[in-house]
Amino acid sequence: MSNTSRISEEDGIVLEMSRHLKAPRQRVFDAWSNLDALKQWFGPEGCVVAEGRIDFQVGGNYRLEVETPDSGRVAVGGTYTEIDQPGLIAFTWKWDHSQDEEMQVRIDLLETSETETELRLTQTNFPDRETAEHHTQGWGGSFDKLAPLAEAST
Repeated sequence: MSNTSRISEEDGIVLEMSRHLKAPRQRVFDAWSNLDALKQWFGPEGCVVAEGRIDFQVGGNYRLEVETPDSGRVAVGGTYTEIDQPGLIAFTWKWDHSQDEEMQVRIDLLETSETETELRLTQTNFPDRETAEHHTQGWGGSFDKLAPLAEAST
């Protein structure tokens, strides 16, 4: 399983991550579109989704409250801006405690074979490099938990 990440600062601060999963594309898509599945993998090790709601449709909102070992309970939410099953999910991203502007997240799911998917994340509109680095760790930890969940039924 390969995992790459890169932060660029050419046109604003952009985080790009890629993860190869040994799971069909539809199964990976379903892990994003179903709250029960999302609760199993969202957040790095030690973090747990305590409460959440998703209205998984373009224009629908989501909100996830996460218990963290360091910060206690934090919440993130946004609006789904684009969904093209099973290959694309795009949404806004804003932490409740942050004064920063909304970020944009795009998830591309590329079928590399019938049983393998490349997940590509692009997140933009970071206020600074440090915030992008924290998100790299958060998404990386989340994908570490997503991989065995998505691959379990293969």
